[in-house]
Amino acid sequence: MNALHIDGTLISPSLIQVIVGSLSVPLLIPICIGTDQNDPIPNEVKIEWTNDPHIAKQRLSDSLMYMTYHDEKFSEMMDTGYKRNQESGIVPKPQADTQTNLCYLYFFFRNDNDTLFTPSVNVTVNPG
Repeated sequence: MNALHIDGTLISPSLIQVIVGSLSVPLLIPICIGTDQNDPIPNEVKIEWTNDPHIAKQRLSDSLMYMTYHDEKFSEMMDTGYKRNQESGIVPKPQADTQTNLCYLYFFFRNDNDTLFTPSVNVTVNPG
C-alpha cells in the first residue's frame, strides 16, 4: 500500500518507511509501558528484538536508532544508546499526533561508520 496520495499528501504515518537500508532487520517487538503510576517506567516504550542466529559478528555492534512523527513533522535521527547485541531498549514515548492521537516511532539499526542501515520498522503506539 502506498504511503502517499497522488498529490503527495501523507495517507498514514504508519505506512512510511523513513530508512530503506540493505542490512537485515531483526524481529522487533514493541512493548508499550503505559502511564499508570504503578508502572516501573511510565511514559516510555520498550522495544525488544531477536537477532538472526547466523548474523555476522560485526552487526552485533550496530546502534539502534529511531525517529518520531508528530503533527506532520519527522524528528531528526536519534541514537538510543543501545546496540544490536543487547536485544532490548527503552525510549521515551513521543507526543501523540493531534490528528490521529497515536504515537509513531520508526526504529532501525546503523553500522558504526553510518554507511549501512536496516530498513526502518514503524511502531505505532496508543498513548493511552
